[in-house]
Amino acid sequence: MQLSTRQLVLPLAVLALGSTARAQATFLQLPFNDTYISAMSPDGTWFTGGSLLGGANFRFSTATGFEAFASGTSGLPDIAVGGSPVAATLLDANGDEYAGLWTPSSQTLLPGLGGQSGNSVSSAYAASDDGSTVVGLAWISGGKAHAFKWSQATGTVDLGSLSGQSSRANGVSADGKVVVGWDEDPTGPRRPAYWDASGAHLLGVIGEAWDATPDGSVIVGDDNGNCFRWTVGGAAQDLGKLRGSDPIFDVASGQAISADGKTIVGYNGNSFFGTPQRAFIWREGAGMTDLRELLIAYGVNGLGSVALSDASAVSADGNTIAGTSGSFFTATGFVATLPAVATVYCTSQVNSAGCTPAIGFDGTPSARTGAGFHVTASNVLSNVNGLLFYGKTGSVSVPFQGGTLCVAAPVTRTPVQNSGGSGACGGTFDLDFNAFAKSAGGLGLDGGVQVWAQYWSRDLASPGRTNLTNALRFTLWP
Repeated sequence: MQLSTRQLVLPLAVLALGSTARAQATFLQLPFNDTYISAMSPDGTWFTGGSLLGGANFRFSTATGFEAFASGTSGLPDIAVGGSPVAATLLDANGDEYAGLWTPSSQTLLPGLGGQSGNSVSSAYAASDDGSTVVGLAWISGGKAHAFKWSQATGTVDLGSLSGQSSRANGVSADGKVVVGWDEDPTGPRRPAYWDASGAHLLGVIGEAWDATPDGSVIVGDDNGNCFRWTVGGAAQDLGKLRGSDPIFDVASGQAISADGKTIVGYNGNSFFGTPQRAFIWREGAGMTDLRELLIAYGVNGLGSVALSDASAVSADGNTIAGTSGSFFTATGFVATLPAVATVYCTSQVNSAGCTPAIGFDGTPSARTGAGFHVTASNVLSNVNGLLFYGKTGSVSVPFQGGTLCVAAPVTRTPVQNSGGSGACGGTFDLDFNAFAKSAGGLGLDGGVQVWAQYWSRDLASPGRTNLTNALRFTLWP
């Protein structure tokens, strides 16, 4: 990677989008080969990464461009809210590597744990959102290293090892209270683990934990070759692998997780055996999806020759994803954006009972899973028949029988439901749209299709008047 130490403001090439309703996503690649992106700020505006062949780490934003700085070859840089500081492996005057904090005006080397291996004292792998806590690996002897956690108040703390072997911290919660990584088995394999105020805890038998939600309540990584999602108070959920994976050699590893724990990104494959490595995204209700295929379904053109090998970072809202495209010697960092899972728009009318019905949603819309995306309506008139109607051409705002029609024609109606309930406005509506889409396969509800939907029922107390909610816009996953 050839980057100067001064700031570079460069245009980033965004792949053209299709002109249809599928044009929902964006994709850009960094203008340098031999680069990867390892982390982003929670709002998805600042990014950091480095060179696969060593030489420099960097930070960038699309607004301010690139800044490169001298760094070690180990660890993975992480970036704080606002783009500073960057937690990275830095070099002292003798060329020895230390975990540290970099800003545009200074660098701070953090104390190690008393050991050194070659020129490495310690390596940074992650930081809390404000950069006040740094975690990673520090050597305690020439052949053994431990996970560490550093803050200004505590200094460098040895997190130890359950087996007396090596360990490493790969990630930390936004508040710095939960650290995730691996602890080495006495016979050698790494085991996914986390550390909190009560000590160290194992999450599996062979693999690593990589990231946690801001409060540390959900942890993601890989165990026994499959991606896992662990939640406090529950067992680890095995998320499996991408379709078409080699069941023996391929590994699916969750590398990063959104703030609500409902979006996970990572890589699937094997660099030497099995299938080529592919970036994936998992969303609750939609399962694991090849990220490249999803971007194409969402309208990104020009990805025919671009291989996405790893997704290593995701924004807090789950809609911005960064990682690496290409193979080792031609690797290039990338940033992709996806549309929001669903967006509420338009206005509801007040019905004859004085209540305002409202549309809602939960889950991820998908044309494949057949379950998991619920479109709901609340504050509906009690004990009336109603339905969801939807279109695929766009939105409108047209007065209609005392309310506002928000979905452009032509429209399709879903089956009728009785709202039930008691009192004037105790009725509800709940439709699993994924299941409906799968059962209505002839209606063109394919992956990448954008849908506009609205709930309707009659207002029996006011003839000629309807009961309309606001509307929902969403795009089906492939």
